[in-house]
Amino acid sequence: MVSAIRMGLCLFLVVCGSVRTDGASPAMSNWVSTVVTDNGQLAVKGTQLVNQKGEPVVLRGVSFGWSNWWSQFYNDGAVGWLVNDWHCTVIRASMGVGPQGSYLDRPEWSKKLITTVVDAAIKNDVYVIIDWHDHNAHQRTDEAVAFFTEMAKRYGDCPNVIYEIYNEPVEVSWDEVKKYSNVVISAIRKIDPDNIILVGTPHWDQDIHLAADAPIENQNNLMYSLHFYADTHKQSLRDRADYALKKGLPLFISEYGGCAANGDGPLNLEEWENWVRWMEANKISSVVWSISSKDETCSMLPPEAKNNGNWPPETLKPSGRQTRDLLRKYNASSGKTIDEPKSVSKGEMLANGGFSEGKKNWTVDQAQGAEAEVVINKEGPKGASAFRMDVVDVGEEPWNLQLYQGNLKVREDQEYRLTFWVKSNYEGTIKVICMQNHEPWEHSTEQEVLVSEQWKKKEFTFSGPWNDENARITFTDLATDDDRVYWFAKVSFQPVVSQK
Repeated sequence: MVSAIRMGLCLFLVVCGSVRTDGASPAMSNWVSTVVTDNGQLAVKGTQLVNQKGEPVVLRGVSFGWSNWWSQFYNDGAVGWLVNDWHCTVIRASMGVGPQGSYLDRPEWSKKLITTVVDAAIKNDVYVIIDWHDHNAHQRTDEAVAFFTEMAKRYGDCPNVIYEIYNEPVEVSWDEVKKYSNVVISAIRKIDPDNIILVGTPHWDQDIHLAADAPIENQNNLMYSLHFYADTHKQSLRDRADYALKKGLPLFISEYGGCAANGDGPLNLEEWENWVRWMEANKISSVVWSISSKDETCSMLPPEAKNNGNWPPETLKPSGRQTRDLLRKYNASSGKTIDEPKSVSKGEMLANGGFSEGKKNWTVDQAQGAEAEVVINKEGPKGASAFRMDVVDVGEEPWNLQLYQGNLKVREDQEYRLTFWVKSNYEGTIKVICMQNHEPWEHSTEQEVLVSEQWKKKEFTFSGPWNDENARITFTDLATDDDRVYWFAKVSFQPVVSQK
């Protein structure tokens, strides 16, 4: 079971609004996920994925396409749209490994794409699969170990994260896959003892019977990947899956489509429905391929699709419309509808500005090696809750360490007042900015903030230089020295109302 402390390490940001289907750019749906809040740490019990209470859990969502070819969709806005409009409860970030321009050629760029999606999934309160998207992973064991070690160090305390260590083994034996998997699993478990790990099986994740006859031993919370494409893989593969389940092998369908195995051809809606009935009957989680705009059947988006979501349902390709309909049907109980805007009191735009709910709604951005330890305590003014940040590593630039809250709706020429309390263990300056929470990251005037060892109340005003549905308040330049400690309390951001 996840402790309150561990849950507090993961940050949840809810995005809300309304949906339009009139052809204009639609606003965000007012449905928000509560799946991680409700279920917490996942585990495997027998063949079943279960929550922190030991109750069965079925996750349903979508997979991004290969990161090296569809990087434009690997952003916060696209994740938010897939959660709030499509009602995904799990997102798969497919880091391409092998093709030109993928992880082996551009490791830092590739990791940034993955962590962007993972961080966005955490903020949106859904589970997320970190997928080593490779057909020859057994030939790159050292690279996989290094990557998953880094991911486990970053996300090992976060119950949202699932590791998929081998997308689809092709011409390779189960013994070879098993050997590779044992090495990578052991590396992850040195850091992360309990998050779910998905293990690939031979022949494009279809020879699950081989794994069922000789599963990996002495490891916990493992599931085995089964992939299908409905117009190619039919009852015979379901029979094989039934055999694996009867042998006690836990299955997770981390990729599937409604067309042929080559990703093209007509959708076979009858067989797709047969698979859905089978998955629901066996309480098996599933992810549909793919969020991309490729000219093929299984690609869900049209060529003109915006990078950051805002995809009207009628513009989706047939696979996208069918997927969205299924997710909204089966995941309805995994979220809730927000009837009111995010404001928590009259005029107040921040959620949890007093940190009474821990770190909820706040994000600590740690870039280029910067690292900080964060706790919520009662060290604020007059015993108020305070956000304490201890700088462990400064990274390369002062801005590599930031504290922010996004999803703030600002209007052009409207004046806003930011107030907060702050102190530090040194005398110096930090900065606070009202800025866009997305590219091109435009911002209003930077305000320098003097900090000292005494609590001080600060007040600044900002004028919105643009209309934006996703702006943020950012405390930055926190990475100046690795012995710095900062405390923040009673943060408020409100529009200034003219007195007539």
